[in-house]
Amino acid sequence: MNQKIDWKIIKKIFFVGIKGVGMMPLSIIAKEYGFEVAGSDLNEEFITDEVLIANKIKVFDFKIENIEEFFKNDSSDSCLVITTGAHSGYDNPQVKWAKGKGIVVYNQGEALSVFMNGAPFGRELKGITVTGSHGKTTVSAMISSAFVSLGLDPSYAVGTSQISPIGYSGHYGIGEYFIAEGDEYVGEPVYDRTPKILYQKPNIVIINNIDFDHPDVYKDLNDVKDTILKFINNMKDNGLVLLNSDDLNLKDLESSIRDDLEVVFYGSNNSDYSISDINSIIGSIKFTVVKNNIFFGNFESFIPGKHNVYNMLAAITLLDKIGFDLDKIKKATESYRGCKRRMEKIGVTKKGQVVIDDYGHHPFEIKSTLKALKDFYGKRIVCVFQSHTYSRTKEFLNEFANSFGEVDELILLPIFKSQRDTESDIISSNEFADAFRKKVENVYMAKSIEDASSYIEGLQNYDNEVVVTIGAGEVYKVGYKLII
Repeated sequence: MNQKIDWKIIKKIFFVGIKGVGMMPLSIIAKEYGFEVAGSDLNEEFITDEVLIANKIKVFDFKIENIEEFFKNDSSDSCLVITTGAHSGYDNPQVKWAKGKGIVVYNQGEALSVFMNGAPFGRELKGITVTGSHGKTTVSAMISSAFVSLGLDPSYAVGTSQISPIGYSGHYGIGEYFIAEGDEYVGEPVYDRTPKILYQKPNIVIINNIDFDHPDVYKDLNDVKDTILKFINNMKDNGLVLLNSDDLNLKDLESSIRDDLEVVFYGSNNSDYSISDINSIIGSIKFTVVKNNIFFGNFESFIPGKHNVYNMLAAITLLDKIGFDLDKIKKATESYRGCKRRMEKIGVTKKGQVVIDDYGHHPFEIKSTLKALKDFYGKRIVCVFQSHTYSRTKEFLNEFANSFGEVDELILLPIFKSQRDTESDIISSNEFADAFRKKVENVYMAKSIEDASSYIEGLQNYDNEVVVTIGAGEVYKVGYKLII
């Protein structure tokens, strides 16, 4: 873990799997600081492509000659490779070449922890990690956006490609804070199965919830809870822990948290910071925040979903604990307008349907998102869903099928296979689709992106209809084919 390197002599960093939403932000940070940066990935379209092109970061394929050319004439101790766990992880040919040349290789989790502590930049930073099973991208994006609005110029690495209104999801700032989305998945699925968050030792932690996910890593919910508790107790001394009081799994951890850590709860019940008087209208949600049972302030969210009101409460709680006054907190948090692939409005079809794209890939996330969009737009929902990984799909098939109660028309895409899936995880398209047909009246099993797009175009269209693409694979491409 975190092999010792002399950052004063590091000149170049090569990112293997650079298009990943955990990798791309790190490459932006590295380039903005002053390292020479390049990377490799598949020759397929990703949501990060636009950002990498705009920042003039070259992306090659996985041939050894590409990384060899990038590091040509450089000593091994002036080079660094950062790799994702995907694309064969440490067995990727470029990674194996680098190790053979004596070049240090970090996985994404290790690299993020080192960036957070400030070692590459020659200064100590205050780390803020946002983690949990659901909502961590949104909360970390909200906090990054708020800190930028307040003039703090933080560094941040958020698991998406772009954040509105602040731009790219990775940034090197001159401020004292580093905001990171913490991932509970492993650093490398074969050789280093350490959960990525366990590399980090932040000053501040925000956790929205704990749920059973990643069945290829965790054996059950208690296993996830143990990892989260270990992460909390690995924080720096006298840190701040913000927990969602509405999640009973988080409440269970309270008595086992280190005594020197300040624990603050936010939520709807038994909280230091709570919400009352939520008023949903078309286009926004108004709500009241109460602090220690005393009125704190009125706020407004301009993104769909009551669950995002509670995400916003996490940001409000943090800013108040840091010491900002109410007017600045309101202005900073209300400026947030969403991030890429999180209930993102990507356009309108030629027939006038609004098209929304979302990354949701867990049953709880999907159900919350669809309910939020139904309430926010008040329209019929045509949904295209692509499940991500056979192992997750098989484990949660019934839960997935029960998540589409708000949907009027459901189009399913073939499951997006992961490299970590095994033959025993595979389920047939018929088995997959039949589970949904028991729960949703209108279900179509599409053969491809093109088939799904054509099917939607052939439907009877309504003036009061929203098309939603949801999932962690390539499902977003359906929406882009439909919009004008």
